[in-house]
Amino acid sequence: STPSLTDTMVQQLQQTLAGALGQPVNMLRRARGKTNAGTRYVAQSAADGYTLLFADNPTITVFPVLNPNPSIDTLRDLVPVAMFARMPIALIAVSDRPQERLLDVIERAQRLPGSINYASAGDASTSHLTGELFRAMSGAQIVHVDYNGSLPAINAVLTRQVELGFVPLPAVLPHLGGGKIRIIAMASSERHPAARDVPTIAEAGVAGFDASGWFGMFAPAGTPG
Repeated sequence: STPSLTDTMVQQLQQTLAGALGQPVNMLRRARGKTNAGTRYVAQSAADGYTLLFADNPTITVFPVLNPNPSIDTLRDLVPVAMFARMPIALIAVSDRPQERLLDVIERAQRLPGSINYASAGDASTSHLTGELFRAMSGAQIVHVDYNGSLPAINAVLTRQVELGFVPLPAVLPHLGGGKIRIIAMASSERHPAARDVPTIAEAGVAGFDASGWFGMFAPAGTPG
């Protein structure tokens, strides 16, 4: 099966660390329960610097809030080690309406509330929260449909299960060459070098809009600096 975006980044980090340290670095994948299993495993590990957590922003800041009985406190039980990557979010659609701008989509969604669905990479993911922020700030009454990862979300747009998608830009780029998908706008406050011709959502008409994700490394609290 095609590796997820997170798996690809972890593999890159694994190779980089192994080269820098001169010894193997093992990757242990524990993704059950919105990554809670892996987060809990690291938080409860010995604070000796040998066990680290690779996590995105929802894992640290969002998922714990949604759990009514969290077994750990991510802000107390983990310490940040390093930022690994920022995650730009793209608003995508099929290429059938190449002349349709973001304001046209917003106008249609306001005129026909509930008629436009958008895909995200999962409930409470960065792409989902970006979509809900867009809905709130633009007044576009679009409906969220969550998928298990960015690739299924992109496929949902490709196969016309949904009209729009808020998905990580790196996952979209390989699909642009075929001409079936286009990026309507970028969610970050500045244009991205990989999509210089694509306006930001703020530029396209939703003033002040700015959303993106991040990935970072964390260690058990008490790990020596």
